[in-house]
Amino acid sequence: MGQDRTLNGGIRIMVKKVITLFVFACLGLFFFNVSAHADDLTKQINSSYQVSDSQGKDVTNQNNLDYYTQYKLKYHWNMRDDVNVKENDNIQLSIPQNVRIDGANSFPAYNNDNIKVGTVNVNNSTASLTFNGSFLDKKINRQGDINLNVSGKNIDHKSKKWFVNKTGWFKKDDHKQITWNVAFNPNHKDLNNVKLTDSLGNNQKYVAGSVKATSGYWDENNNFIADNKTVPAITVNQVNNNLEFSFAGAFNNGINLTYNTDANGNPNGDVYKNTVAISGQGTENVANTSVSASVSFGGNANVKYDQAKPTNPNDNNNGNNNNGNQQPNNNCQPQPINPCRPHRVVYQWGWCHPVRHYNWGCGFFNCIDRWLNGIYNWFVPRTCYSFSSNVFLYRW
Repeated sequence: MGQDRTLNGGIRIMVKKVITLFVFACLGLFFFNVSAHADDLTKQINSSYQVSDSQGKDVTNQNNLDYYTQYKLKYHWNMRDDVNVKENDNIQLSIPQNVRIDGANSFPAYNNDNIKVGTVNVNNSTASLTFNGSFLDKKINRQGDINLNVSGKNIDHKSKKWFVNKTGWFKKDDHKQITWNVAFNPNHKDLNNVKLTDSLGNNQKYVAGSVKATSGYWDENNNFIADNKTVPAITVNQVNNNLEFSFAGAFNNGINLTYNTDANGNPNGDVYKNTVAISGQGTENVANTSVSASVSFGGNANVKYDQAKPTNPNDNNNGNNNNGNQQPNNNCQPQPINPCRPHRVVYQWGWCHPVRHYNWGCGFFNCIDRWLNGIYNWFVPRTCYSFSSNVFLYRW
């Protein structure tokens, strides 16, 4: 009977030990996850940008970039070697005031080996680069470029020196469909048998039945106002990648026409172009008979760096074995900002007593080792002390 009590007491003590160790492990995981938060490293980098037109001309300082014209925005950044980078850390770059983003989007950033090292997320005010686990601290000369497709922001509302005009926009932020808009005859000239020939750019497909046309006029600010007049009948014919919109008979209406195309270019960013030409009686000697438009989104990014030299003393051992008596090299000497200290392995396990365990070497893993010991030394002795009077953890 006495032996049974002793056995049962031993089992109870063992169960208490297991429960307490489980709680300790859970607390350690919790504290570790909380501490591994992402940081904004924007203040730790140097950055610059440039805006260029389709010919490569620098237009960074021009405030009146055309709303219907596409431009290239290029950021360049570099980071000091002493900046620590964790997974999910990021940098934030502001979109310049003279350009706009056609819808939020994201795309990967690759290194020279075509390995993804981060993701760029773009909205109307910011381009952010978030690093993944491939981009860690042991790298030097870290720098990169982010290239974005953007549009201007300036609209010339006053000018009416046009006969046919064209623009476009993405229907949604997923950039899978584009609405194209063709406007013509703002001065209500007499026209007859008019044909619009619209040449679709690459990676587009006309959405059958999507064409709509409205009669109206343009006010002093070039805003279209519908007048509810009858629109001539339209026949749509597609020849390869050209769309033909034919208007039957004579009319003098101002016409505002829209249609949709499916966009199937690069999912990470593309420029979609479109050109329209108008012909027919009454289109002679007008301001213009052909005009192009384009819409764009996304871009690409690259990250460059060199591998840092190893700082682990064992990496420079040249195959020699000194039975664990080798001292750390100069790179491992403790610094004021680094609490790590090189020691040989020492275990001092004792239940309900503080523990010391210093790993050989220095740096990140020694810090983690000391941190875990700190959690244990804070939790276990206090738990033992608090519950000892109730014989909970009376002995280990």
